[in-house]
Amino acid sequence: MKSMYVLSCLLAVAAVSGYDTAHDDFDYNEFVKNPYLLREYNHCFIEVGPCDQIAAFFQPFIQDAVLTACAKCTQAQKRLAHKFLESLEHYLPEEYELFKKKFDPYELFFEAYRAACAQY
Repeated sequence: MKSMYVLSCLLAVAAVSGYDTAHDDFDYNEFVKNPYLLREYNHCFIEVGPCDQIAAFFQPFIQDAVLTACAKCTQAQKRLAHKFLESLEHYLPEEYELFKKKFDPYELFFEAYRAACAQY
């Protein structure tokens, strides 16, 4: 019985394991004030443009992050998402809408995602 309890605890931890943290130290300060870079990254994320190495790293995680309100994100990843979305909405509102429509076309999850990331 104890072994079943331990096994279910291990499975629960594995199910909530986070995303790769290789780029958690990404310096977003210059990036978020550059509309050209914001547009390029967004085009990668919404799959209408090419990806550089960093954007390609983050792109596969975005859909899951939106659907789960960033439950698997580290604090650094939430901070990056918050800064990206805040800057995209401010500098390029049309791109922001494209991002929202791509990852939450029925507007069911995006507000919870934004709220989870806004804390950081």
